[in-house]
Amino acid sequence: MRRRRSDLSRSRVSRPLRLWGQLRLLRTLLLVVGCLALWALFNVENLRQLSEAQADRDTVAATVESLRASLGQMQAEREALNTNLRAIERAAREQFKFTYPGEQLVLIERETPVESRPQASEEIDDIESLTNLPEAL
Repeated sequence: MRRRRSDLSRSRVSRPLRLWGQLRLLRTLLLVVGCLALWALFNVENLRQLSEAQADRDTVAATVESLRASLGQMQAEREALNTNLRAIERAAREQFKFTYPGEQLVLIERETPVESRPQASEEIDDIESLTNLPEAL
């Protein structure tokens, strides 16, 4: 079987051209990677700011979601107050201390935990105000 002349010339030339193309591709990839490395090196501060901005965005998104849930609860409560007599009665008793005739309202004060109590120096701002107590006491 005889090869044509064009086939022979193509096989001789294709191997060096193939190597040259591979070297060219490798050089291009190294150049791109080097440029990216230099860009990252000189933009470290911008990348840090971007990271902080993304963290802030996530925090704000969580806050928005929380506020949407709260809004949903408030809208449901408003709807109940507009339509349900028991909800109106409950709100009047809780918020405005309404009672039926003959009922007595008993308020129970709970003692605040020790951690949330003000210190002695915070409680007394002005000693003179304690000495000038009204006579009724």
